[in-house]
Amino acid sequence: MGSLYRQNSRSKAWIAKFKSSDGKWIARSTGTNDRRTAELALQQFEKDANMARIDGELTVAAINRNAADMHKRITGKALNFVTPRTYMEEYLQSKEAKATKATMHSYRKIVKFFLEHLGAKADQDIQRIKPIDVQSFIGSRIKGGAAPATVKLDIKVLNSVFLRAMKQGVCVLNPAATVDLPVVDSDPKLPFSLDEVQAIIKACPDDEWRTLVYLGFYTGGRIRDISDLTWASLEFGKNPAVAYRQRKIRKGAQAKVRITMHPDLKDWLEEYRLLSQAKPTDPVLPNIHKLKPGGRAGNSQQFINVMRKAGIDPCYAEGKHKLPKKSFHSFRHTMVTMLQGQDVPEDVRMLIVGHSNPDVHKIYGHDEEAAIKAAILKLPKLTG
Repeated sequence: MGSLYRQNSRSKAWIAKFKSSDGKWIARSTGTNDRRTAELALQQFEKDANMARIDGELTVAAINRNAADMHKRITGKALNFVTPRTYMEEYLQSKEAKATKATMHSYRKIVKFFLEHLGAKADQDIQRIKPIDVQSFIGSRIKGGAAPATVKLDIKVLNSVFLRAMKQGVCVLNPAATVDLPVVDSDPKLPFSLDEVQAIIKACPDDEWRTLVYLGFYTGGRIRDISDLTWASLEFGKNPAVAYRQRKIRKGAQAKVRITMHPDLKDWLEEYRLLSQAKPTDPVLPNIHKLKPGGRAGNSQQFINVMRKAGIDPCYAEGKHKLPKKSFHSFRHTMVTMLQGQDVPEDVRMLIVGHSNPDVHKIYGHDEEAAIKAAILKLPKLTG
């Protein structure tokens, strides 16, 4: 049995709480402050909740039509539902007391863009807003030049708006909850060309730095992970490979990485190993291993100095931090770009650079190593 309640003492309309045919409780504004009219609306809501369903989803439009018809028959007046414009303006007002000026400026822009995109729907019932409307908003924002990260923030705000509306009984569904969000490149580095990689090798001060470049090019590993490698991390047996544990783990990434050794890398490392006469527990790159990751004397900056010697511009980005778009990390993007050019599937590319999720491992299973090996062998040789 359903019930009626008010959100608070200042609420203008009764909220109807009722069960759908699948047993879930639904809260819905009756749109009226008249108790008798609200009771009739509740009865109709319960009837519609059990009858009007499409693909298992409550048909909000049917409920709205019946509620509106009933309200007009009883009162002689049209039932005015909450519009996106009205509700979003009220939402912004509710945030002003706690949010900063910058945050409010951002919120207002997002609401403005969304309402402009809705067109006439901005002044119709908020229940008419569907996921397809939000999805098309995403497309228009991307087409208009907005960055994926900016669009994700847009949807985060809209999601907050509609969640609040659901809690207050203004709408039944959250149209921002099921949309496909744009992919954000959180590390927009530029890849090297093969000529640039070979120029870097020539500009290296010694074989230790050349080994660093070989490992970066053929494994896609981060400079810190590679500088931490010991000779025990390198397998020169029947199935030569480089195995290491990533220090930096992102959501969905794998901690342990094992990359098949490209024949060119294997030949280089075997010759380098003979010259080093190191123990299995010794660092492969002893001097680079001692360098700090950051700072002017760190390994990342030292590599950029080698790049400059090779005539390669780091392409520093504009902004407060002015980070380089080309750095050692570009080897990861170089590998992904080259493998993509060889038609290596995306999930295999992600396996190699350690960005894969558990589902990818399940798909490949025991064939994972074979898939990685086949991909690595498609990389070009660095030696003549």
